[in-house]
Amino acid sequence: MPSVPLGHIPRTQPLRPASSRAERAPGDGPPLVYLTLGTVQNRAPVLPVVASALASMPIRVLVAIGPDGDPGQLAGLSDNVRVETWVDQAEVIEQWAVVVSHAGSDTFLGALAAGRPQLCLPMAADQFRNAEGGRRAGAVLVLEPDEVRPESITRAVTRLLTEQSFTVHACLLGVRGLSSAHHRVTAQFARRRDGRGGGDPPTCRSGRVPPRA
Repeated sequence: MPSVPLGHIPRTQPLRPASSRAERAPGDGPPLVYLTLGTVQNRAPVLPVVASALASMPIRVLVAIGPDGDPGQLAGLSDNVRVETWVDQAEVIEQWAVVVSHAGSDTFLGALAAGRPQLCLPMAADQFRNAEGGRRAGAVLVLEPDEVRPESITRAVTRLLTEQSFTVHACLLGVRGLSSAHHRVTAQFARRRDGRGGGDPPTCRSGRVPPRA
């Protein structure tokens, strides 16, 4: 089996089994906003600034700080904030109204696939490219490192929660990405079935039907 050198990765984490601990939120409660800075920038000084700003809003906040994160950074926040060392993104992403992250590829692409608007706080590497691509597509808002302040965070998240265009564009990106994979798979089945293909068109996982382009 081919192997890939891992020397360029600053820190690795052991494999974790899928967790059944999910944020089971009532549908009629305040919107749930997910905050993560991944597992490399998870100790950045900006984390408590962002978490505190979100805690001041009339929302619920779920923060993933990473296996080696410091819960003490977020001590004293209000009861609408829940802090976890790890969150199974695929299990609970359907319940998030907005994602706030460093725009790392895993979180960024997973949120787009689910049609979730995002506030991106890029810090390094491909995060800036991801964030800029999402901004150009109208699916995310971006705060550069020198723009991250409590008032800019609350203003951006408020826009993402109230302006439907961000969700629509995120949903469209998710559907188009799923559509490409969908057509490749159905084409394979079509060849096996003597030219008979088809199947249901992809839908946005956010539950909202995007307008036709």
